[in-house]
Amino acid sequence: MCLLFADDLQIVQIENNIIKDSNLLNEEKVIILKGSSVARHTVDLWLNKHYEIEKSTLGEKRKRKWWTWLLIGGADVGAAWASGKISDAVTASKFIHDITAPVNKVISPTPDTEIK
Repeated sequence: MCLLFADDLQIVQIENNIIKDSNLLNEEKVIILKGSSVARHTVDLWLNKHYEIEKSTLGEKRKRKWWTWLLIGGADVGAAWASGKISDAVTASKFIHDITAPVNKVISPTPDTEIK
């Protein structure tokens, strides 16, 4: 199951199963739960709240492709798992968010527009 497309309830169910799993060491559970927690909050921020903000502020500008959201979420979770630091996850996802921003259309000058 891809955590990036799961809703919060599904991620919480996965986290509960991890907590109950007696085959995992506590250290392993901590690593997995850090990543799943970041994934849950990534879904909430990037795919829900931030998408709505961008949608309303972009107006006529180009919207993001679906795969850019996948990259942003993947960077978020990957950095959290790799370093164990939420700050690294935020930095990674913000970086990917910025470099995958859609290029805005260039408005061609009209006959009424003076070119300088």
